[in-house]
Amino acid sequence: MQRAEITTQFQLNKYTDNEIRETLIATYCPAYAKQRDSELTEFQAMMRDPKRSNQSVEGELAEFIETRTMAPWLARKGKGSNCSIAMDSEWVFNKQENCNDILCYTYSVGVDGKGFNGIIHTEMAKLIKRCRDSGVPKEEEMRLRKQLASKGYKLSFEEFIRDILIEAKSRGLFSNWPEHTTVFAHFMRADIASFNEFWNIGRSNKNHKSSLEVVQNTVCSVGADYGLKIDTTGRGRYKLENSRFFDKSNNAFETKLIFRDTCLLSPNKARLDDLGAMLGYEKETLPPGMIERMDELYCNDIATFNRYALRDSDIALAYGLAIESFALKGINRDLPDGVELGLKRLPATLGNMAVSLFKATCGSTAEMNKFLGLETRKVQYKDWQYQYPYRYMPYSCTRVYQSAGNFKFYGRR
Repeated sequence: MQRAEITTQFQLNKYTDNEIRETLIATYCPAYAKQRDSELTEFQAMMRDPKRSNQSVEGELAEFIETRTMAPWLARKGKGSNCSIAMDSEWVFNKQENCNDILCYTYSVGVDGKGFNGIIHTEMAKLIKRCRDSGVPKEEEMRLRKQLASKGYKLSFEEFIRDILIEAKSRGLFSNWPEHTTVFAHFMRADIASFNEFWNIGRSNKNHKSSLEVVQNTVCSVGADYGLKIDTTGRGRYKLENSRFFDKSNNAFETKLIFRDTCLLSPNKARLDDLGAMLGYEKETLPPGMIERMDELYCNDIATFNRYALRDSDIALAYGLAIESFALKGINRDLPDGVELGLKRLPATLGNMAVSLFKATCGSTAEMNKFLGLETRKVQYKDWQYQYPYRYMPYSCTRVYQSAGNFKFYGRR
């Protein structure tokens, strides 16, 4: 309804309410407004081309029939667009129990330029707010917090990722389950420890193919594409397997989970504030010392609390997607003609990306080995329970200088 069409006071009040709502959304929830505009554009395109929309409906029906006729012990493997999820959590340190009380989990999702974000307040945060609003004594509040912690209130990581993927599909971000799901976090060691099964994440698959490993004082998944040897750079030590989830209808689906810490992919392990400034995101500023008293912020100003928490996951997702685009596409434009980095997925660290870049600029594996003074020799050795007849070894003359350098390093003459 346009302003000129208003004839009654009721229509004027309704028009005013909509204007206020649109202003608040555009000011405090720009991501939601952008997502809504995108959905509206898609709906208009569908109405202009009903034939294409019919094909989409037929595809969804075919997927439904395939799921229903599939054996119950089988899972539908993801073949759709890759999904990126950035997560973050906020907590307050409990001095009495010497542990962190988790207040919320936040997430930001991106698929082919579309996305959304959300926040989940924990039962611990709700308990603290109830106690503060009711004037419960501090001793009684701490007792209730200890009681809740002993019962367990933290989210399950598996259910956290599953619910996000289900929500993304219901919003229309993808029609088929994603083949790869990349989970971003800035200093992942802190955020991943906020979940219930911290030490078991990714260890449900054989050979621990989605497990987390310690890298530079934090954690990420490096087993699939992290080369510790020059000759293994660019190929995985083992194949990345699917992680299985179950939707609300108890139908199984699978996607390959990849964990990436943006701290390891930023220059000099930059802070999240610096990455946000680099990308044009301004972090919510808090009063001095408030970061250590997030429970007070949650109880007194929940709107500021939500904006601060969501901004962290938004920045992590934006930087993760930017560095992924640079590694897979952008860097190839700056290389000489005919030279490509050849990466299939985002490396775990900037150092891993540098090694791949060095190998690509050498031109070939043979040229790189020649530059490093390596030659191929037939030597029987085992690596990850497999035997290889050939191995790259330094030239005889090169080994002399390397031995001398090793002796000097260990203090020998």
